[in-house]
Amino acid sequence: MTMYGEYYPELSDLLVDLNSSDPLIRRIAYRALLEAGEEAVAALVEEFDRISGAARLHVLRAFGEIGHPRAVPLLLEVMRSRDPQEYFMASSLAAKSLGQIGDRTAVEGLLTLLSDERTGLRRMAALVLGSIGDERAVPGLAQALHDRDEGVQRLAARALNQIGTPRAIALVEVWREGR
Repeated sequence: MTMYGEYYPELSDLLVDLNSSDPLIRRIAYRALLEAGEEAVAALVEEFDRISGAARLHVLRAFGEIGHPRAVPLLLEVMRSRDPQEYFMASSLAAKSLGQIGDRTAVEGLLTLLSDERTGLRRMAALVLGSIGDERAVPGLAQALHDRDEGVQRLAARALNQIGTPRAIALVEVWREGR
């Protein structure tokens, strides 16, 4: 039997406490989740559709702090969500966690998000691509320098600077000169 911290023999108990109205209980449950670490990631990914309320947001945040790449496909899926409630908080937390994990397997999925109709999603994708720093993102970020949203353009330039290859830096310099 897997233990999720000293007080949680079952994952379901931990998730209930993550939804508690008592902040102390939530903190204890969150610490236990982080202590469970990589062991908990597979179970949380598998159960994610059944997790609701504040626990869902805590789990997304924990994925980033635990840093296991097993969560990457789920985090990309959460970012793509069309559910308005999911989009507002959950996709931002998913993006932040992807950046913390830094796994290069997220690059392709993030590049597709650079062309999404939602400005906020394009911004988040550019931001996370910069955090990951993979050179494969350079062509997509170069296109994002011409996005209709100035915020996307700035974040793409920042991401290219973070990647830091001579080509990425040159693209930013040309973009700045053309503004």
